[in-house]
Amino acid sequence: MRLIKRAKLFIFLRNQRHEIFDEAFQKELGEIYRESKLGRPPVPPAKLALATILQAYTGVSDDEAMEAMVMDRRWQLVLDCPEANEPPFSKCTLVGFRKALIGRDLDGPSSSGRWR
Repeated sequence: MRLIKRAKLFIFLRNQRHEIFDEAFQKELGEIYRESKLGRPPVPPAKLALATILQAYTGVSDDEAMEAMVMDRRWQLVLDCPEANEPPFSKCTLVGFRKALIGRDLDGPSSSGRWR
């Protein structure tokens, strides 16, 4: 992390991800798959949420996000997949997760003001 310059969000997410995605929030994110006939993905919801945040922050496409998970050490630090030779999940999983967030209105601040 000491080599990362001008990447405050990456460092913040790496250091605070367990507090941001506490057990209750993980459970809430996991609920979006409850109604799916295909079941839950084998990827922790927090990892998918972190990738979604990084994708929005960096303004990259889904394909570029998949590439960044393998080529960009900052993404690897946040997603806890150092030296990855392939993305930690598929593009389809990322897209499905984002659609589920939007469908459940979990893509913005909650009524209490806490960002979801």
